[in-house]
Formats: sequence, C-alpha cells, structure tokens
Amino acid sequence: MSGKQVSAIFWVTIMVLFSIQITNASTTYNVGDGNGGWTLGASNWPNGKTFKAGDLLGMKLAVPLLCLFLILIFVINSRRRNFYLLSCESSVVGILLNKWPSGKNFKAGDVLVFKYPKGVHNVVIVNKANYDNCKGSGKIFSSGNDRVTLTKGTTYFVCGIAGHCDGGQKITITAN
Repeated sequence: MSGKQVSAIFWVTIMVLFSIQITNASTTYNVGDGNGGWTLGASNWPNGKTFKAGDLLGMKLAVPLLCLFLILIFVINSRRRNFYLLSCESSVVGILLNKWPSGKNFKAGDVLVFKYPKGVHNVVIVNKANYDNCKGSGKIFSSGNDRVTLTKGTTYFVCGIAGHCDGGQKITITAN
C-alpha cells in the first residue's frame, strides 16, 4: 500500500471517528419532521421534545463535512504524482538519466522516488555549480528508497559516490 493510500485511509478514519463523536454527543432534529418540514404550522413541532445544548436543528453536519474532507483529499492527491527513477549498474546510466525527464511536465508537489541498492549509490541535492562540477555537497539521501518532493523551480540531483556523477549519474528536474 502506498504512502498516499495510507494517508487517505488515516484521514478518512479520523473523520469517521469524528462523525461518530458528533453523532453521540448530540441529537439532530429535522424541524417539522414528516409534517412538511419547515413550513407554516411548524410552531407546534417542538412540543413534547426535550432539547439539550449541542443538539442540532436541521441537517447533520458530519456527513457534509466528511464529503468536503474527502473531496479535499482527492484534490490534494490529484496534484501529486510519483515518478520512479531506477538506478542500474551500466555504462548507459548517464545517457538514460539525462533523457528521462524529457517530455515530462513536473509540478511542484510531485514526488521523485529514487530506488537503488543501499550503500551502492546515494542521492544528493546540489546547486547548479556543484551539478556542473559533480561535487556532491548538499542534502544527502541514502536509504535506497528515497522520496523527494519537488518545489517550484529547478532541482539538481547527483550521485555522491566517487566517479558516479562523472559517469553521468546526475539529473536536472524543473517543476512548474
């Protein structure tokens, strides 16, 4: 199960529990009940009912709030996309990596996933000068399953293991 699915399940569970709590804490009354609702003659409707603080008159708020929340989750998640970069031990790695972003439209919030054998490679976010000179000084990722969320602008990635960047294991990504 992906992190995005786990996150969505977590938030839906929280909202369901929140809805149950709201339902247990108060009673929702539909004003007028089955007598035409909020119409003329509804003034006798409260007779015989005992109301307490927290009771709601009208529609339950939990269901619309849950729907709004779910829509929000889908909108947020629809903006993020995962792109997977797989590393391999080959003389063509540099050629493949440099061509990989071509034709892709990256957006801020997209996630790059770098998969590689832990200890064999790493991912370093560098500035343009360090990218051009293959200097691996910057933020280092080394788990073998690294997730980097793109920000707006150009981000430069290199492998900081000696000789790998010089061999072409580097990539530039521009996110709009």
